[in-house]
Amino acid sequence: KAGVQYKFPTNTTANFIYEKLKRDAITSAYDERTRSGTWLALTQKVTPADDVNFGWAHAGRTPGEPAAGPGPAFTGGTCVVGVSCPGGGSVADGANQYSIGFKHHFDGDRMTWYAVATELKNDQWGHYAIGVSGHGVTTRNQDGGGNSFTGNTLKAISVGMTYDF
Repeated sequence: KAGVQYKFPTNTTANFIYEKLKRDAITSAYDERTRSGTWLALTQKVTPADDVNFGWAHAGRTPGEPAAGPGPAFTGGTCVVGVSCPGGGSVADGANQYSIGFKHHFDGDRMTWYAVATELKNDQWGHYAIGVSGHGVTTRNQDGGGNSFTGNTLKAISVGMTYDF
């Protein structure tokens, strides 16, 4: 993982991160974890106490898909093993997430109030989720039995306060 940040004289801060994840799978046909990913964020200070933020995250395509492996990996009308599953190998399983936010700083930078809206667009076989890092209510692309739904577009809003000790 590598990243860079640059603050322009216009009170705009740009951030870019690139990461490459690698998994040693038994066969690449079922490897849905090896991928590249990027994050681009822009923060514009609009007043001395207020920031507007824009972000874009991209999860790249993986070399494999376990849906055609042992047992049904996808159900719920999205994929039925042997009928409409991709059959192993690389499929459109990436995702793009778009975010916009506002932050107000109190007491210098020690306390902030923020609001963020985001939209996560999965590719046809992508099954990324929102909130799995423990922030807010977790929204998973799974049914009650743990089977994944693919290709969903998820939306969320988060509002909160932070205080740095």
